[in-house]
Amino acid sequence: MDSLLRERYPIKGYEVKLWLDKQVDFNDSFAYNTPIGGRLMSLPSVTEIIPLEADSSGVVRVGKTRVTLDTVIAAFCEGATAEEIAHQYPSLNLADVYHIIGYYLRRSSEVEQYLRERNAKADALRRQNEARFDPQGVRARLLARRTGRAR
Repeated sequence: MDSLLRERYPIKGYEVKLWLDKQVDFNDSFAYNTPIGGRLMSLPSVTEIIPLEADSSGVVRVGKTRVTLDTVIAAFCEGATAEEIAHQYPSLNLADVYHIIGYYLRRSSEVEQYLRERNAKADALRRQNEARFDPQGVRARLLARRTGRAR
């Protein structure tokens, strides 16, 4: 089936409107020939909202959960199915996981760019924290602190 994809970007989330090309009369519905009696089956156009929301720090999360887009995409790229991802993260709805995977497959370059930016920010924050708090000898310092309290 050929499809025409139109996208609009509301303030929160991503709204996607899909129409199928197999259209007899191009009203607010789509139709295609069914093998049953040669009748046409009409369905209304569907507006689906991709459940992605950016929080105050710019991290994209799935719906109202704490699960990030990064987490879902990483699991998918490692070979997990939508069902496995939904099982691993019970706060996620299976339909939402399918929406996220579909969004990633349609817009992989934009999502990959977002993930690269997130990784760069995480690396910068890690270097900044390591500069402020020397990670060398942490275990020894903690053990020394622990034995000092035991006395």
